[in-house]
Amino acid sequence: KGAVHIGALQVSGLKVAQLNAKVNLADGRLDVAPLSMNLYGGSTSGSAMVNAAGGAAGNAVALRQNMVGISINPLMQDLLHKDLIEGRGNVTLDLNSRGATVGAMKRALQGKVNHLPSGTGAERASILGKITPGINFRGCK
Repeated sequence: KGAVHIGALQVSGLKVAQLNAKVNLADGRLDVAPLSMNLYGGSTSGSAMVNAAGGAAGNAVALRQNMVGISINPLMQDLLHKDLIEGRGNVTLDLNSRGATVGAMKRALQGKVNHLPSGTGAERASILGKITPGINFRGCK
């Protein structure tokens, strides 16, 4: 059990600040909850789990995050190297997977990614039309 506090961090292009997390590691399972940080002009909070003691069923991962007020374009550029949309928005992630190999975990990835951009209804429809085709998680709404 422990706590992690990081003032600023950059991982694979993703820039975060004020990362705070409580961690618990026992019997091959890592739980990170709560997990919060500031990123791209907004904030996010939620949890993450990695279970490496899955036995024959394989390992498992889960990520639940509620992102609020995120500047979408800089995030997409830093993370995916894509220049798709402008503006701020809220994103809710509820993803999980299980498998004995990375390939199996990719195939089993499922969950929900919900995005609500700020702005008028017409602006939201236009932005969602641009990003929704890029979301290919099984079970997404």
